Amino acid sequence: MLYTMRRTALFKKIVTRVGMALAVAVLASMSTALAGTKDTPAPKTKATPKPFTYSGYFRSYYFTRQNASAGIPVPNQAAFNAALSLHGEYRFANSPFSLGATYVYANPLGANGVCSNAANYTPAGSCQPAQFSRVDTTLPGFGLSTLGEAYVKYQQHGLFAKAGNQLYNTAWANASDSRMKPVFFQGAVLGYQLNRDWSVSVSRMIRWESRVSSLFDKSTLLTSPTMNPTSGWTYGDVKYAPKRSGFSAMASVYQFTNIANLFWFDGRFTMKKSRNKPYLAVQYGSERNAGSALVGQINSSVFGAQIGEKLNRNIVLSFGYDNIPWRTGTLAGGCPINYFLPSGGSPACAPNANGTFTYAYGGLASPYTFGYATDPLFTTSMTQGMADRGSAGMSYKLAAVLTTNNKRFRAILSAARYDYSNVIALSRAAETDVDLTYFFNNVRKGPYRGWSLRDRWGARTATNLPFASTLPYFVYNRTQLEYDF
Repeated sequence: MLYTMRRTALFKKIVTRVGMALAVAVLASMSTALAGTKDTPAPKTKATPKPFTYSGYFRSYYFTRQNASAGIPVPNQAAFNAALSLHGEYRFANSPFSLGATYVYANPLGANGVCSNAANYTPAGSCQPAQFSRVDTTLPGFGLSTLGEAYVKYQQHGLFAKAGNQLYNTAWANASDSRMKPVFFQGAVLGYQLNRDWSVSVSRMIRWESRVSSLFDKSTLLTSPTMNPTSGWTYGDVKYAPKRSGFSAMASVYQFTNIANLFWFDGRFTMKKSRNKPYLAVQYGSERNAGSALVGQINSSVFGAQIGEKLNRNIVLSFGYDNIPWRTGTLAGGCPINYFLPSGGSPACAPNANGTFTYAYGGLASPYTFGYATDPLFTTSMTQGMADRGSAGMSYKLAAVLTTNNKRFRAILSAARYDYSNVIALSRAAETDVDLTYFFNNVRKGPYRGWSLRDRWGARTATNLPFASTLPYFVYNRTQLEYDF
């Protein structure tokens, strides 16, 4: 009896302790579960894209050109203009389609006298040579009003398509946005991201609108829309850019209708793991005349290389080199008119003692950047480059970019040398540029929003020109106030 009572008491004690342990375990598990529920964030959902987005800018420019120098009695020039650009894009709900448009309006506010109105540039207008020779019409000095973009766009699952008037950038046909308005093109583009490393695109542009025009036409910077119109250009490229490798390369082909076919390659490797991020970039191009050869026979090739490095968080240095070999020939009937010859002072044809003529050619023909100084050559400066003269030769450019810690002040300093000499004569040029920008708002990742003040100063010299007895000197200054939103 006593043994039975003791065994019963022991059993109750064990049950009580086990029950208490189970209770503690249950409470602990409940506490852990509750804590886990409290700390675990709700699953993230992708933000629904805004159906309508907008952006734009207000900018005003004041340009001055010192053209006159020893041996060149050309008037100095100046011009002022102000522009407003408005861009909007509407994306249809639950759809990969969107519509977009950009309107640009420029008005010099009468600052350029009678040449402030484009209508005055007609033969019967009041802006005649005596007036417009003193106005920098590359700004331009007159007003503009254009619907530069009006397009439909499709973008989904790596596929991109866009058709209509549009802003479009490739190496040798780009926006050239360094004046009141960018260049716009009219046509269609189709691109596809094959995988994380490879992408391809093709495009067909049938007209363009230059940066001093309000109309789309069939002209180029080398041809006229009335005397020798062209139906635009066709383009295709393939790009390889593996992520986090520091390497990228692109091969592209241009078919400038009835002008030339151009093959272009560029590649770059950056040592991302290095503190100073040194890089090496190369470029190669080959161009031949095509179709009816509106600007003459073309046979050109170019090779370029550039090295650069971050010295510290504030300074980046780079050095670039480009070489376009000269090609020569001899004719018995005088200087040829069926070759694309250099311009801007490089001698291209000269008589020989035996009555024949030697000619020199080989420069790149760039229908949509000629004279704009916006081509991709490593040595192109603010006011000139080898493609802007259509000349062969060699060139070098040393540049430094200085940025403050808060990124609100940036300075770009460069010095370039150009040797256009050939078997006919010597011809050299040099340019020094200073580009200063102050951002009134903090600069963060993505498009800048706010006011900025920029001043670009470029000094150019040339030697051994056939029409100047002494050293010509050219100075360009561009002051720009801009608000981006």
